[in-house]
Amino acid sequence: MLKPLFFNTIISSALVCALGVSPTIGKVLPEPTEVLPVVLTLDTKLSGCGIQADYQTGQNKISIIVVGLRDETATRFSLKATWTDLTQPDRGLEDVVLKTGTLDTKVLFPTVRKLAQGTVETSAQLDGIQGARFIQSIMVAGANITLRDDAGKPLTLSLPGPVPNLVRASYLNCSGDLFRPVGESRGATP
Repeated sequence: MLKPLFFNTIISSALVCALGVSPTIGKVLPEPTEVLPVVLTLDTKLSGCGIQADYQTGQNKISIIVVGLRDETATRFSLKATWTDLTQPDRGLEDVVLKTGTLDTKVLFPTVRKLAQGTVETSAQLDGIQGARFIQSIMVAGANITLRDDAGKPLTLSLPGPVPNLVRASYLNCSGDLFRPVGESRGATP
């Protein structure tokens, strides 16, 4: 007879394989201290919607922001990471990769740009279905985010899914307004 722990390990391993996420054996990944909705405006007009996850690990403060932006008629998704090491203020950040069970920003967003000391960003234009699948998989199933500093040291963080209801509801409300056809009013007219 299988012991419950053994059975749970088999099920967990099967789920990890099915989702395509590599487990970190024996290591608990840091989880966010806070997950918030992001609403961006430009000249009082809505310009972007997303989520922000903030982490505190030892002397490290990390902020991850994933935002969908209206880019003319298409959607551009951006992944931005800021890593502040209070013990090494000049530590640079070289790379950020977000992986869900089915998507990987290393493939979707091929170029990472340094914006400032400790801050990098990568972005790409995604078509409607691909963009919706990207943000939905983060919101529902969560993701692993791997940062690499300028010395090559990696740090992997967990963004467990589903994200809080308030964050999902805020994103859905914001994105409905963001991607409404230009000129269409918000409410129904009698």
